[in-house]
Amino acid sequence: MENIKDLFGKQEINLIELCNLNPELANKFVLNTSLYKKNLKSKSLYGIPLALLLNVFPKANDISKLVSIKGTIIRSSNVLLKNVEYSIECTECDWKKTVLSETDITNVCETCMSNNCITKQAFDNAIGHQTLRIQDIGNPDTLSDTLEISAEGKWSGRFFPGERILVTGIVKVNMINNKVGEKIKSFLTLHALNIARIDDIVLTFQEEKLFDEFKNYDDFKKRETILKSFGSHIYGYMNVKLGLILAIIGGNNNLGFSENKIEINETENRKSNNIISNDENKEKLNENLNGDKSFVSFKTDRRSSSHVLLVGDSGTGKTQLMGCCLQIIKPAIKTNGLGTSDAGLTTCAIKQGGEWNLEAGALVLADCGLCCIDEFNSLKTNEKSGLLEVMEQQTLSVAKAGLVTCLNARCSIVAVCNVNNNFSLKNNLPEFLNISSPLISRFDLIFGLFDDKNYQNDIKKTDLVLSRFTVHDEKESAKKSNLWSLATIRSYIKLIRNNKIETNFGVNNILLKYYNYKRKTKSNTEIITIRMLESLYRLTEAHAKIVSRNVCTSEDAYISIFVYESGISCNKICKFDSDRIFIEPAYFKGKTNELISLLEIEK
Repeated sequence: MENIKDLFGKQEINLIELCNLNPELANKFVLNTSLYKKNLKSKSLYGIPLALLLNVFPKANDISKLVSIKGTIIRSSNVLLKNVEYSIECTECDWKKTVLSETDITNVCETCMSNNCITKQAFDNAIGHQTLRIQDIGNPDTLSDTLEISAEGKWSGRFFPGERILVTGIVKVNMINNKVGEKIKSFLTLHALNIARIDDIVLTFQEEKLFDEFKNYDDFKKRETILKSFGSHIYGYMNVKLGLILAIIGGNNNLGFSENKIEINETENRKSNNIISNDENKEKLNENLNGDKSFVSFKTDRRSSSHVLLVGDSGTGKTQLMGCCLQIIKPAIKTNGLGTSDAGLTTCAIKQGGEWNLEAGALVLADCGLCCIDEFNSLKTNEKSGLLEVMEQQTLSVAKAGLVTCLNARCSIVAVCNVNNNFSLKNNLPEFLNISSPLISRFDLIFGLFDDKNYQNDIKKTDLVLSRFTVHDEKESAKKSNLWSLATIRSYIKLIRNNKIETNFGVNNILLKYYNYKRKTKSNTEIITIRMLESLYRLTEAHAKIVSRNVCTSEDAYISIFVYESGISCNKICKFDSDRIFIEPAYFKGKTNELISLLEIEK
């Protein structure tokens, strides 16, 4: 019994330890916390059992119970002070008294009865208080339900819109009466005793064994396994599938300054100056050129997320591919351009109880994840303008209703545009799609999915569709069993996404040669900017992650070039079959040699 008293006497209560000491008391504690109000005042919990986790938001029968719930923060209030006291002090006899309410303040001393009393606010026992509103996005059981979280003390001011959290607390009833004569409205809130950022992906033993075997595959088998598993019900489009996966994985996370080293060849000095923007870095470059090669250290601040635009006819599988993307990463938000406003994409200011709060939109909720936008060309001009900062800077600057702040929006964007049948690759993309050049240049990859009316491909597509409705033989079932599920792909991406990838001189030289060649030969309809070079670097780093490498190689660079060349935003400098080049070693080697010869790259 003494151990239990000591446990409740601590500032932090360990629930697992309480269960071990007295299971019956722990059960009563969880089912009716109102009996232990004094023990829980200004305290927090840890060692929380998984049994407390609810699949849906709490209901009326959960009042006074201790529960855990997952959700994404969609709104957060300002941090206010609670338990502010008033200190009354007599200047005549030094009499002192502390009261909690303004109504209890008096100017008369209770000892000497003089009127010379001074009242001051006392913050000794004050604690921070913040209200959060969460939504379990992606859970079909909760739909659009939201829940208000009351965060006090050390839990206030630590969490922001877009973050996914696990909250453990007491279900309480809150009542409000906005106007005189109106009925009192009641709603459920969760008084938080523990809040933690959560990671949804936990590898199973089978997945760990599978990934260990996967590391022993050669690069082509690794790539083929993932590409054939991703969107296995969609025929072809290997380039599009690879581009989407590379965009979701992203490159090195260099947001915030970091020190990078790049090896420079003296003969490439002038060309390399194109990618070093400020004069100080150019001076360092020239100072370090003492031999044929040297290393240049300079600071970079570039995003890791890539963006993809899918353009094509209706019924070509664009939305299906988008649906596959939504299942391999969390958080993942989908919205439609026809029913989306600028506030819905970015953020809006909401007045509640006389106070203005910011409510996060789709881009903020997708922080560190993916935001998919269908019918992208249906967005209005002012709605698209909000994407410019998010796609490049990965932040969202807000100045609404007197609230000025900057929110994180570090997400990849996959957008889909439906085009008319008269679309031609010779068309100017910004004009035809009604998308401004600054916005379209922010997309790392732009793919075209068109109905080419190829008889052989039509047969293969129809066979694949019909096979989903027929009984398979043992050989066919064994073949499909080698494919990964989307859940397995999601686990693998989560495992490799934060890997740090190093680059070397060979990779830099290949990408720089290609960039300079495209600059020289670009057409009037082609947009070739420094963003293209940065995109190639991100794709190269992402591909190195896919094949479980810590250092980029020339193969990663060539793959990123072929993925970019397979899009519709550039004039191709070499022709190839995009469904073969990523999975057939001999075909890839032949086309790589053509590219090496064209760019005059030394082997």
